[in-house]
Amino acid sequence: MRLLTFPGTYEDDRGVEPLEWRITPTWPVGWAPGYGVSTVIRGVRVRGADFDALRPPHHGAEGLLRWDRIGLVECVLGGDMPITLERSGVPRSAVLHFELDLRRSTRADPRTRILRLTCLLDGTPTVVDDDWFEDGLRVLEAALPNGYRLMGCVTCAWADHSPTGHGLTGMRCHRDPQLPDGGPGSSVSEEVLETHLCSAFRRRPAA
Repeated sequence: MRLLTFPGTYEDDRGVEPLEWRITPTWPVGWAPGYGVSTVIRGVRVRGADFDALRPPHHGAEGLLRWDRIGLVECVLGGDMPITLERSGVPRSAVLHFELDLRRSTRADPRTRILRLTCLLDGTPTVVDDDWFEDGLRVLEAALPNGYRLMGCVTCAWADHSPTGHGLTGMRCHRDPQLPDGGPGSSVSEEVLETHLCSAFRRRPAA
């Protein structure tokens, strides 16, 4: 993946704060390249492996933010993520708005229906509530009007999700960077966002 930035918001009982999301490539020791998520909220930098796993690096943020051992809590995170759609083979840029509700007091199960995805296309909003980007994006694509489809790792032949589980975002790319067309590799080339799109994209036959 390459560096990706896009606007977003942080909301809690103190109000709404604008922010900028940064998706940064990482190179974990002993594993394929991946990515980290970071932003600055009320002057406090938070970073983690996913949107629901963000924490400040120290305890100087008490009173400004709330978090537990996993990440931020009692807040709603939003973002306007750039995506690519296509219809009849013609690509088109679009925006995927997400809202991640981490307010535990609002539901019996704090992990159920925490994610809302919205794509505004030709004046028509398509809205999906789900638990993960993986499932939500597939449902969103099926609901898009006028024959539009998503172009990205979630619909790419070279990518899949780990059978042992995954996070709110993230899937494995198996393309072989040594081959001109990307080609299927035998190992994981990198960990990527479901919305990531590269020049080796090949639509999965069943997608």
